[in-house]
Amino acid sequence: MISNPTKARDDLYVLDYAMNMFSYHTYNKEGIYNLALKDKVSGLDNINTVKNLGSKTSSSLGCTYAEAWKNEDTTFTDNKTLTNNMINLENNYSFGNEIEYILNGKNNEANKSAIFAKIFMIRYAFDLGPQFSYHWDFNTGYDLNQFAITVNTACPFIPAVLVKTVAVLALTAAEAASDLNELKAGMKVKLVKGKDDLKFTFSVDCLTNLVNNTATAESGTGTPASELNSLSYFQYSDYLSIFLFIDLINTNKENEIMTRIGDVIGRNVGVAKGYSNSGDEIFKMSEANTYYCLKTKVQVQPLLLSLPLLQDDKFNKSSSVSWWTWEYSIVRGYN
Repeated sequence: MISNPTKARDDLYVLDYAMNMFSYHTYNKEGIYNLALKDKVSGLDNINTVKNLGSKTSSSLGCTYAEAWKNEDTTFTDNKTLTNNMINLENNYSFGNEIEYILNGKNNEANKSAIFAKIFMIRYAFDLGPQFSYHWDFNTGYDLNQFAITVNTACPFIPAVLVKTVAVLALTAAEAASDLNELKAGMKVKLVKGKDDLKFTFSVDCLTNLVNNTATAESGTGTPASELNSLSYFQYSDYLSIFLFIDLINTNKENEIMTRIGDVIGRNVGVAKGYSNSGDEIFKMSEANTYYCLKTKVQVQPLLLSLPLLQDDKFNKSSSVSWWTWEYSIVRGYN
């Protein structure tokens, strides 16, 4: 529960800053996918179509989607930071790994493995309900029910319900793995599926493939671009945003997150300044001036005090300067 709305607002600002200034595993893939989504390209729920999007020519952009994503024009801001600099291998010290590092703080492989594991478990939890709903239905789950009865007949000590449960758990794992692969390809995956959205359902062939580890998901069902654009579909970056916001509102992790953000900023500033980012040639945010404080005291002596009329003691207050002294203080930082 968020007890401090002001802090939550500030955390949202930090979240927006991080997701718009740094890269992540699917940064380029999502960029290309979203350009195709704007063009309402068909087949964007099919991973085979999506993998070949980069070489596909956009009728509206007049070039391939991969070329369009590399657009350096300042009016095209989708691939740029909030300061309108390109987010790419040349400008980002650890391009494709930055948000994952901010979340976990380890090496690139370990950071991504941790994120993939989290997403897999989330997808498993969301896919489990539809799988049970599909296979416990008498009509749609007929093949699994018959298989369970056959196993129970051959081995009476194995209950049919146990066979069905194990099969559903295995199918859910395959479904979640398929979702993760699609997310890693830059695709959008429905957060909460219905039983009609499942790619893995029971059949003898599917069972054989699962046992032999050769199972493949069914091709896309032709989900229209308008539906893919709805809030019910999430990309890999959406999961990262949720993870990052949860850590930011957690007071036990907030300082770690902010420190790592500072690390990433420092490395990228080092790249911009031409530092080697090794040894002593590292730009450290801890040594950077991020704000200044100006304090001054100004005395302005009234000119009328020099007039003969005001030389009398009852008029002459020049012995005290406090009434014509001003102190000024200001603090300024950069955005």
